[in-house]
Amino acid sequence: MTGARMADETTMSAADRRAHNNGLIRAAIYAAVGLLAVFVGLFRVPADQLTAYKVVFEESVIQLPDLSLPVGGTYMVAGVVGLIVAGLQFTSPSSVSWRRLMSVVLFVLAFAVLTGILGGKTPSLVGLMSATVSFALPIVFAGLAAILAERSGVMNIGIEGIILLGAAATSIGGSLLGNPLAGIAIGVISGLLLGLLLAVLAIRYHVDQVIAGTVLNLAAAGITTFMYTRILQVKPDLNQPGLVGATPIPFLSEIPMIGPALFNGSFYLYAGYILIVIMQLAIYRTRWGLRLRAVGENPKAAATIGIDVLRIRYRALAMSGAVAGFAGSYLVVVSTGSFQIGMSAGIGFIGIAAMIFGGWNPVGVAGAALVFGFARSAESRLGTVGVDVPTVFLSILPYVVTIIVVAGLVGRVRGPSSVGQPYEQS
Repeated sequence: MTGARMADETTMSAADRRAHNNGLIRAAIYAAVGLLAVFVGLFRVPADQLTAYKVVFEESVIQLPDLSLPVGGTYMVAGVVGLIVAGLQFTSPSSVSWRRLMSVVLFVLAFAVLTGILGGKTPSLVGLMSATVSFALPIVFAGLAAILAERSGVMNIGIEGIILLGAAATSIGGSLLGNPLAGIAIGVISGLLLGLLLAVLAIRYHVDQVIAGTVLNLAAAGITTFMYTRILQVKPDLNQPGLVGATPIPFLSEIPMIGPALFNGSFYLYAGYILIVIMQLAIYRTRWGLRLRAVGENPKAAATIGIDVLRIRYRALAMSGAVAGFAGSYLVVVSTGSFQIGMSAGIGFIGIAAMIFGGWNPVGVAGAALVFGFARSAESRLGTVGVDVPTVFLSILPYVVTIIVVAGLVGRVRGPSSVGQPYEQS
């Protein structure tokens, strides 16, 4: 056995031991959280305290009674789920599905805490779910844009700036042409061009990818602020692109709870479904996806078998920019109806966090975005029903989890190997 091979085996063994130990730590945390939730449900919550969730809108064709949940029972169910997940994690500490288990624990725990905070109130569960999807959708697009870039080996920190400039282009273009759909097209094209600009800087001129993305973000903030104060406020008719309405799917949109959230949205919602499926299949089931992943992992090896690394990366950055521009257009023609300063509000960075938490996988990004969306939705719901509690703790929970995940404290997080590294094609 050669020294190199022995070193590799030692390294792998150390990695396996770390994964095993991290799994045991997660199991202990889940068990502790589960026991705490059971304790709160049994001894800290009045037995008769209820939270009545409305499961349908008042104008819905199908009417159902409110869903009354005992607060103590909800805490105990969350605790039992935490203990079950702890047992699953303990029996298989090195399982690669740790993200799914963590997502389950986070969701049931957050829902139990929300139910406890809302004790005695009558919030709308269907409204909570609809708002969750609404908040999550632009994060999904931002996460998919980040995947396209990083799978090719280029770090696109500039997604935040592309979203902001895409939103401005959508508003101005839609206002000039008198059609929000035309504005969306302009926003997507502007995102594509910005993606190509980032590609030229990072691929051709080997500018540090973090610096290039940061410069793009700063430039976007400055340019859009100048445009808003000097142009859009002076001529408000250039900031009225119109809104895109909802397109409910017959029958499916009437399903209690999930119908209004999943089947009664704008075409952006259905475009999100299509993009997730197409990207999942394209990345893992097509020749293009295989080449994209090869370029992201080892561009030199990919080049030796005839793959044009630079062309793959240019195309990936262009598509990444287009999807980010699409996310920016959503903020204008669905959320607000006009462009506002700083309206991206960190969605680009949250999308990158969702990409990491989702394991550079389109379906994983969608799941992670729902976690972020649920936190945002719960925060807004608490304010709507008049609960006087510091909701900031609930809103920062996904970010804290992402930091823990990125730090590698609970599991393996490894992106494409060549991300951030310049490549010179011979």
